[in-house]
Amino acid sequence: MELKLEQSEAALLKQVLERFLGNLRMEIGKTENFGMRQELKADEEVVKAIIARL
Repeated sequence: MELKLEQSEAALLKQVLERFLGNLRMEIGKTENFGMRQELKADEEVVKAIIARL
């Protein structure tokens, strides 16, 4: 899939994802369920990869 964004759209998307990443990290820290924690960590890696591409 390819998504074309204007520079301002990409900048906004990056900001939103960075905020989400901060919240996700807090959620990972609070999660006691090992399986759920692993899923959240996998999500974290995907979000970090998307941010890097922006």
